[in-house]
Amino acid sequence: MKLDLGVDQQTFLADFWQKQPCLIRGGLSGFTFDLDANDLAGLATAPQVESRLIWEMLDGQPWQPEHGPFDEEKLASLPESGWTLLVQGLDHWHRPLARLLDLFRFIPNWRLDDIMASVSPDGASVGPHFDYYDVFLIQAEGRKRWEIGPICDINTPRLDGTPLRILEDMQSQHSWTVEPGDILYLPSGYAHHGVAEGLSITLSVGFRSPTLQETASAWLDLLDLDNLPPLHVADGLKQPQTHPGWLDPRVCEQVRESLISELLTPARITRTLLRLSTEPKTSDIVVPAETPLSTDEVEQRLDQDWFWNEGSRFVYTQDGDELLLAADGTLFTLPLALQGVAAAVSDCSQPDFVPAIQELSPDHRELALSVLTQLVNQGSLVSERP
Repeated sequence: MKLDLGVDQQTFLADFWQKQPCLIRGGLSGFTFDLDANDLAGLATAPQVESRLIWEMLDGQPWQPEHGPFDEEKLASLPESGWTLLVQGLDHWHRPLARLLDLFRFIPNWRLDDIMASVSPDGASVGPHFDYYDVFLIQAEGRKRWEIGPICDINTPRLDGTPLRILEDMQSQHSWTVEPGDILYLPSGYAHHGVAEGLSITLSVGFRSPTLQETASAWLDLLDLDNLPPLHVADGLKQPQTHPGWLDPRVCEQVRESLISELLTPARITRTLLRLSTEPKTSDIVVPAETPLSTDEVEQRLDQDWFWNEGSRFVYTQDGDELLLAADGTLFTLPLALQGVAAAVSDCSQPDFVPAIQELSPDHRELALSVLTQLVNQGSLVSERP
């Protein structure tokens, strides 16, 4: 399996990434999607799998979502057209797709969302819309006709009567028909409308950055206000107050500066982004090992094939003279000497961390094995063959 962007990765990032749409004919070679529409429908019946049906018309209302899980009878009796089935987190439920994600590792892990499968019968679509994330749309089965419009934002007119971002009037600027192996890259915000020509399955590899609202919420969760020492607001009063009801704007500015210096520290922001970008979407994604291993047992198995748990996320960074590794929302503070191990664990879904461990001193080796043991026991790393 090989990804061919048509240009080298550096040129793609400079000319297309977050700048303009790009159609990549035959961009994915040697890839066989081994799930069909029935397999995806089966996943949509499972309560732990996030799935939706998008109806072009439901109860007299246009473009309505219906959330799973769905009964087998319902899926078996769907009409010939007018609907699209979406299955999220496919990389978690189908291990071979984790290798597909490895082809896109030239984009940092913290941006990765998941792989979504879209199943549409002939003539069906999810409507003309836009998304707030970058996406590679891989045609896995059948054909699809794509119309690409301009960049949209919150002020772009949208259709009434639907909770989806359906555009009121999308003006097409590009029109492409894709076949299996073709890839359409769309930056965040671009209008697009894909209509199936025959039964169509599209895989969406999404890259999403957290909103400031999500980041602020995660920062508050990490802040642990109850355990912070009291940090009182000073009034800065230097002369008698003529109007006691007046709040001096300089006090507001002082509070803002204090919040930044005392609470919005670089270390807290770093830890917030690490946790936010790796935390599992649901509790079903990362399940602790049924039989926890000891550090000695992990060391004895180092030469085995190791894999990320399907759906696991790993990100690491440097914070001063420390290394921070995040795995599925768990943070590890490590010495810089373990950077090779952190890189090996985080860079691909089938990590080989033995060479990096062999280069460590005895003390650092012991620490690395301890971290790996925690990753195994929390369910982020597995040594089973796929």
